[in-house]
Amino acid sequence: MPDTTPILQLPYILPSQAQKHVTHNEAIRVLDVLVQLAVTARNISEPPASPSQGDRYIVAAGASGAWAGKVGQIALYENGAWQFFVASEGWTAWVTSEQVLASYNGAVWVSQADAPLSVGQLGISATADANNRLSLSSPATLLNHAGAGHQVKVNKAAAGDTASLLFQTGFSGRAEMGTAGNDDFAIKVSADGASFVTGLSIAATSGAVTLPAALRLGGQASDPAAPPNGTIWLNSTTGEVKMHSAGATVVIASGGVGLIDGDKGDVTVSASGTVWTVDAAAITNAKLANMPSATFKGRVAAGSGPATDITPAEATSILPAFTATEKGLAPASGGGTVNFLRADGIWTAPAGGGGGATLPDLGISATATQLNTAASAFPNALLLGETTNLAKGAGEVASASAWPESVVASGVTATKTATGFAADGTPWVEYTVNGTATTTGAITLFTQGTPFASAATGQTFTFGAVMSLSSGSAIGAVGARLDLQGYSALTGGTFLETTTTPLVNSGQSGVTQASYTLVNAGTVGVRLLALLRLAIGAVFTNAVYRFSAIQLDRGTSRLAYRYLPATSTQVRAALGQGQSSLVILAGSSVDFTGIPSTARRVTVLFSGLSTNGTTVPLIQLGAAGGIEASGYAGSVGVATILANTSSGVHLSTTWAASAVLQGSIVLNLMDLATNLWVFSGIAGRSDAAYLHSVCGSKALSGVLNQIRITAGANSFDAGTAAITWE
Repeated sequence: MPDTTPILQLPYILPSQAQKHVTHNEAIRVLDVLVQLAVTARNISEPPASPSQGDRYIVAAGASGAWAGKVGQIALYENGAWQFFVASEGWTAWVTSEQVLASYNGAVWVSQADAPLSVGQLGISATADANNRLSLSSPATLLNHAGAGHQVKVNKAAAGDTASLLFQTGFSGRAEMGTAGNDDFAIKVSADGASFVTGLSIAATSGAVTLPAALRLGGQASDPAAPPNGTIWLNSTTGEVKMHSAGATVVIASGGVGLIDGDKGDVTVSASGTVWTVDAAAITNAKLANMPSATFKGRVAAGSGPATDITPAEATSILPAFTATEKGLAPASGGGTVNFLRADGIWTAPAGGGGGATLPDLGISATATQLNTAASAFPNALLLGETTNLAKGAGEVASASAWPESVVASGVTATKTATGFAADGTPWVEYTVNGTATTTGAITLFTQGTPFASAATGQTFTFGAVMSLSSGSAIGAVGARLDLQGYSALTGGTFLETTTTPLVNSGQSGVTQASYTLVNAGTVGVRLLALLRLAIGAVFTNAVYRFSAIQLDRGTSRLAYRYLPATSTQVRAALGQGQSSLVILAGSSVDFTGIPSTARRVTVLFSGLSTNGTTVPLIQLGAAGGIEASGYAGSVGVATILANTSSGVHLSTTWAASAVLQGSIVLNLMDLATNLWVFSGIAGRSDAAYLHSVCGSKALSGVLNQIRITAGANSFDAGTAAITWE
């Protein structure tokens, strides 16, 4: 038999035990501690400093001191020492500091206050059911705040569900407000609980209020004393519907007539309300209907009628053509580069020919020696390369400064904003100028380096340029200018003299020229400067100056003919040349797009091309409709093995995963009308001694704009590729 009871561990009185009262008293003491258990607190982890006889605590987590290692046990202070009792699952204790009943769950002490109450149904003086899980019978229901505001929330799962308040009579619906079947807020009423009529609806997206039924103003015998703006009412004495707006009361309906009584903003209404007149000048551009971009208000159709939005093409059909006596549209040129528009409105070739992609000869000397080229057709040739040097003759030095990105002088800033090519191929540079000149001065944009030699007193130099003020305004400015300066030596010489007349003033544009005769006996060299001459107080507003060809002649000898800076990239673009980026071959195919419609020759280059299978790789062409995989007519040969092809430009007759190929295929446009391309090429394997050759043709369904290199059913596992066009 054990010595203690199994539940509370009370000591038994053993047979023949001496001093039985000691054991009995100990059991009574334990009962006194644990029966009707109440503790002071359950959230203290160390003994209080001054406990009283009989104080009991539930030891909290993190216990220390005399309570160390006793978490969850009941601590009793008695006779100056702490005693501990181990709780069993199901024990309960009243916690006086919290006024709650706590239970031991085998691990921790918990109370209902530690977690929210959750029940499946709740009836308060009523019976809850599966649908009405909260049911209340009461004269009133109070939902009070907890120190601030209070919200009643009715939530639904989706927009098509219902979230509403339903008002009933005898459990039959009579009125409902909320969001029923959508997210618009509505108020509905019903006479029988089955059919509901919407009295008011508010759109969830815009807040617009809709009154599906007629709005009835109840009426009042007199007008309100001080109605706020926006108030509408019915004066039942006069029968007038009135509105208070902008601090004034106006009648908006009376005796069956609406909107009466004089001027209503842009509209004047007659006394009877039957005649409405739009006020003069009331219809502004902002009040007209929106117009499509790039259209005009007008009328193309015959006869009178309302204005319409007409396109530029429609506008040209009703505008007169330019003639010798009438302003108007330029007539169609018919294309080409030979004809020019005359003052009488006729396109014709000028005397002596014309046309072609030629730079303008400034007309200084027909017999002048054209320098920087062995041929006399130098003005028709582009200066290739990334150069800023003047063209120069044998033995002469003419290095020049670059055209700067931005220059600031005398309160005016000139910024290089664009470069490009004119229709005839001439490269140009543009500067946008802004600011007000604080002094008379100049902004230098180009300075020739070393002066030209063989200059002497009395020699006449003729010089010219293509310069223009293309847009913006330059008020009070002197404008773009080309100056000729004389120097005492070719290197480190002293500036001795210069021209005094601007070559191009503000607003002047095109080819201009001037001449200057040296007057200083010490001048032995000359050089050119392109600049913007400023006058004090001149105002530049987005003034765009363009500079093009510059020419210098001495007598009948041309010293220099300069075309403005053109990079090799710009020149290639002007000639229609281009190339793709180098692409690593991967996946089952690689596409090259962006081939311009002007391309007449395309070269496909590949190196180290290899796949993981035995399908022969090939090249296919494509137009706007996509890559085309049929209609090819050609052959491919490797050693003595030949094969015809129709699905693309085949790179071999047979293939192996070990094959490594490099080479190029050239495609030439043979017939522009039918988009017929012919192709040929040679490639070689580096893993074995095989030479591959291919040739054939393909008529595309449209203009070539894409090329594909494909491994078919296999994938590329090595190699690079690129294309070029011209």
